[in-house]
Amino acid sequence: MFLYANTVVCHAQTDFPEPQEYVLQNGLKVLYVEDQQRSTVSFLLKIEIVPVHERELAGVSELMGNLLLSGTNTNSKADIDQVIEFLGAQIQTTSDGFYASCPAQNAKEFLSILLQIVSESNFPIQEFDKVKAQMASSLVGSENDPEVISRRVGDVVRFKKGLPYGELVTEKSINNIQRRNVQVYYDQFYIPENAYLVVVGDLPVAEMIKTIRSTFSLWGPTTSDTTSADEQIMSLTNISEIKKYPQPPKQNHVVFVDVPGTQECMIDITYPIFLSPNDPNALSADLMNGILNRRLLEVFPDGILQNDSIDHSVTALQADEYIGSFSAKVKVQNAFADSAVNIILNEMERMIKGTVGKKEIKFVKETLTNKFTSSLEDPRVVSDLILERVLFDLQKDHYGTYLKRLDTISSGTIQAMASAFLKPSNAHIIVVGNKEEIANKHSKFADRSGIEYLDKNGDRYREKLQMPPTGITAQQVINDHYTALGGKSKLLARNAEKIVMTTEIDGSRVEITSYRKAPNKYLMTFTVDDRERSKKVYNGSKGVLIQEGRTMEPVDIDLAELSYEADMNFGMKYQQLSFDLSFVGISNVKGRPANKVRIITESGIPIEEYFDVETKLMVKRIEIKYTSQGQMKKVTYFEDHKEVDGILYPHTVTELFDKKRIYEVKSITLNEEMNDDLFLIP
Repeated sequence: MFLYANTVVCHAQTDFPEPQEYVLQNGLKVLYVEDQQRSTVSFLLKIEIVPVHERELAGVSELMGNLLLSGTNTNSKADIDQVIEFLGAQIQTTSDGFYASCPAQNAKEFLSILLQIVSESNFPIQEFDKVKAQMASSLVGSENDPEVISRRVGDVVRFKKGLPYGELVTEKSINNIQRRNVQVYYDQFYIPENAYLVVVGDLPVAEMIKTIRSTFSLWGPTTSDTTSADEQIMSLTNISEIKKYPQPPKQNHVVFVDVPGTQECMIDITYPIFLSPNDPNALSADLMNGILNRRLLEVFPDGILQNDSIDHSVTALQADEYIGSFSAKVKVQNAFADSAVNIILNEMERMIKGTVGKKEIKFVKETLTNKFTSSLEDPRVVSDLILERVLFDLQKDHYGTYLKRLDTISSGTIQAMASAFLKPSNAHIIVVGNKEEIANKHSKFADRSGIEYLDKNGDRYREKLQMPPTGITAQQVINDHYTALGGKSKLLARNAEKIVMTTEIDGSRVEITSYRKAPNKYLMTFTVDDRERSKKVYNGSKGVLIQEGRTMEPVDIDLAELSYEADMNFGMKYQQLSFDLSFVGISNVKGRPANKVRIITESGIPIEEYFDVETKLMVKRIEIKYTSQGQMKKVTYFEDHKEVDGILYPHTVTELFDKKRIYEVKSITLNEEMNDDLFLIP
């Protein structure tokens, strides 16, 4: 008999159960704890499997775990389900075992079903096909869920695809799996010498062990007739030296996964760490992580975190036998995306450089104490801890002295753990959200290589394109665009153009007025609440930017861009300027097919323009801009085309750069006389 601790006393010794340990002749390790306060018996089976690289069959182990109740050589799935229900039992199976429970008086009969599951599962083809389809459907159904994407891509980025922990289950890999693959995996790994059975229940030790011996002694290794096709399972690579490979990045590394249209984004600041459950620092590191988590939840402004971020811990310091991880993960509205990253990195830095107060330490210690003592009321948790103590060769009183050891951790030790495990300058910053709206906000966190764009499977992002029609060139697509606008003759006849647009920034009315005079003079004024804040001027050879009365001369690239902006018919001159043009293919812009043309300027700057297949009008443009925060993409959408003096102009322009701005065209005036003094440079 044993008792669980029911009160929180930091200096007390916790009454943690000591199991009776037995090894059966077939190698099965049994750990039994008699608990007279319960009327049930629980069974935790753990198959010890070194991380396995499943390659093109990724998901075979998970599929096998999902199929363990699908039928045996003795009973069908329906029979097993009926017996489990009749016995009042419950069971959850996984790729490396199961957790099950039943009333104590039914333990002997239930054990015979558990024996069948581990020794003679036969994975009927009908059940195999059904569960395989369910697994593929579930994967497809969650492929646009930012939380699922963040978790999957996080594994790839932290651990790399060449290692088991970074391997992803995909629809393709699931479809590769055949029934024989599942059977061979089961036969190879589900053997008693690899297994531990932890039992907690209200039956005398002698009686329970006798029943287990008489039942599970029948479990022996299974041999399969393998074909050459099955050898890929038999020869799966076990990575036992996984520690040699994953490392935190040398500088902060920003990864972005695009989920178009979403108004929320998932942020995960993460990296691998080397922290095993038997590490002497494991408890101190856990306390440090708890303090960081509490600080983050307190420092985030009201409304920035979505509910499911608040319901769960923001940070997770995960210990593992081979390689662990640190992760600080939140879901926020798009407007707060970069602010959330800043907050997390700053708090990590503050944990390293600052001190932790006694009240703060006391609060988190009490939180961990309450969590630990209350968890001991759950036999599943007790079973897990018993198994963990054995697997990692922990001291017999490891959990019995948990509270005492927790109470002795000092502020200095916490700061040492922060220095050891927090890496605010060497983290993968993974953002899953609307690329066009928020990706640029994270350029300031990236290293010199800029943001890395990945797809939902952690591979380098490639835009989905249809092949361009045979015989159509990039120049023809551009020519069709200018024909659709009104024709080259009308466009070339323009000698002056004035466009007034308005938008709103931080509650203020903004007006942008642009003046162009043929062949290449340009002025743009930026006015906020009727006060001119900045303007750009190009007189045909020289350009300046004037901001709040301060004049700045542009660098060569900016000067070239000013000259392009000054030309009302610049797009007609790509070939004349020796720009490199290519028709990349047909993409999708807001649900409509669009011809995508890539332009490389003489300075090597890439521009991508998208032209609606039906209307021939330009609907989207992507440019690379170089800012103090690094390389950023500027995305512009052109909509609501209306005719002005026989020429079509877009009247709604949406710009996605540092922020999202929507400009409405208020007036367009063509061919009115403009004085050259308008373009004088001071």
